[in-house]
Amino acid sequence: MTLEGVDFILGKSLNCRNGVEKMKEAQIEKNIEKMTIREVIKEDLPQIKNLFLEAHKYASGFDEEIVVNERTTQEIEKQTDKIFKESNGKLFVAEEKDKIVGFVYATFSPGILKSGWISEIFVAETFRQKGIGSQLIEKGIDWLKQKGAKRVELTAYKINHKALSFYKKHQFKKQPAKFIRLGKEIKLPYPITLII
Repeated sequence: MTLEGVDFILGKSLNCRNGVEKMKEAQIEKNIEKMTIREVIKEDLPQIKNLFLEAHKYASGFDEEIVVNERTTQEIEKQTDKIFKESNGKLFVAEEKDKIVGFVYATFSPGILKSGWISEIFVAETFRQKGIGSQLIEKGIDWLKQKGAKRVELTAYKINHKALSFYKKHQFKKQPAKFIRLGKEIKLPYPITLII
């Protein structure tokens, strides 16, 4: 499967909301009150590793090159252990009743562009549509702003319509993106850019 890339840039326009959307938001706000968004701690690692595996399985539905096997589990072990050593990255979790139900991993590159990256964002399937993803992405963006980020990037698959809708809801705008490696164009998941 070949995927084309698209950038998203955050716009500052306001959305018009109808009564149904306002009712949904009121219900989401009730659910959010039960949710805690906080920085990850070492004790969360077993749950985080399981969520990373669930996220990987979810992504495999959009990309036939993603395979879930024993090696995947080993790579997730390395990736999650490395998170605590990353000085320019921060992992935040969504917790409900001692259960980690989602996470966002943000990294900052302090170079000339002062770029931030939402490397991972995921909410367990049974906890979606409750505003958790919105809280997580806002937490990641806020942290990146505090670090001095002027842009924030992340990836999504062109065929992942729910994710694209989610980013649009958060005022991201699509822009075409191309990647060149060794003189050959590569089609990848969307890089999505937010100008802060």
